[in-house]
Formats: sequence, structure tokens, C-alpha cells
Amino acid sequence: MGVLEEVPGITIGTADARIRDNGRDDIAVFAFDPGATVGGVYTRNNYRAAPVEIASACPGPARGFIVNSGNANAATGERGVNNAIQTC
Repeated sequence: MGVLEEVPGITIGTADARIRDNGRDDIAVFAFDPGATVGGVYTRNNYRAAPVEIASACPGPARGFIVNSGNANAATGERGVNNAIQTC
């Protein structure tokens, strides 16, 4: 397993959210210090999952982001859109 290196201005944490039942960390949270400069690159695919649609349109400075592994968060319907809005 790799080691997360310290990055000035960013607090990073990982956890086992039990997305998969393998005992490994499968979610990461990155929290940015106020005033941090953040950029995003989003797919231009015709079928974009709700988190991509919402995050690419989310106004204001980024306070952080959440990364998960083990599932795609796609084709989740209205519930997925609502979850993405609440996260944003």
C-alpha cells in the first residue's frame, strides 16, 4: 500500500467505506485550505454520470473533493443527481 505524502494546503484522508468488502480503503477526501486554487478537467463523453454533471457546473471555490473506488456512480437516476447536489 502506498503512503500519502503531505501537500501544503491540503488535508487528505482515506477510509474503508465498505464499497467493496475487501478491508481496503476505498474512499479519499481532500480538503483544501481557504484560498486554494483548484482546477478540474471533466469528460466530454455524451453520457456523463451525475457527479460529473453537477461538479462541472458547481459554482464557487472548491473546498475539497471526494474520490471513491469500486463503483462508477453512473446510471443512478434522480437519487444520484440529488446525492451529487448535496455533496457539491
